[in-house]
Amino acid sequence: MQTHSKKHFNILIFGASYGSLLATKLALAGHNATLVCLPAEVELINTVGTRVRLPIKGREGLVEIDSRGLPGKISAATPENVNPANFDLVVLAMQEPQYGAPTVRALLESVAVAHIPTSVLASRGRVD
Repeated sequence: MQTHSKKHFNILIFGASYGSLLATKLALAGHNATLVCLPAEVELINTVGTRVRLPIKGREGLVEIDSRGLPGKISAATPENVNPANFDLVVLAMQEPQYGAPTVRALLESVAVAHIPTSVLASRGRVD
């Protein structure tokens, strides 16, 4: 079994809607996640954090997780304010039309040139 000397990872996630759940789970595990999103979302996330509500087996109702109290950090940035070299992993979690934005495409090209490992988060459902 391979062991890692690094205790946490810095993960870049394209998309705040689909990506916020993954970012929350990563922050719960002590990792840092940066969500790539629109300027208004960046300001909101960086000011008040994120809140995710999800069902937990054995509990009634939804449990709310506030990112400001997690071991890892969740932050947000616009595409032009991201340096891919600062990340260990990139996750693509945007809705398909958003990848056509010029700043998003430029950041994707930078990720490819930097050879950062990349994963795709696929969703069939709708996030409200």
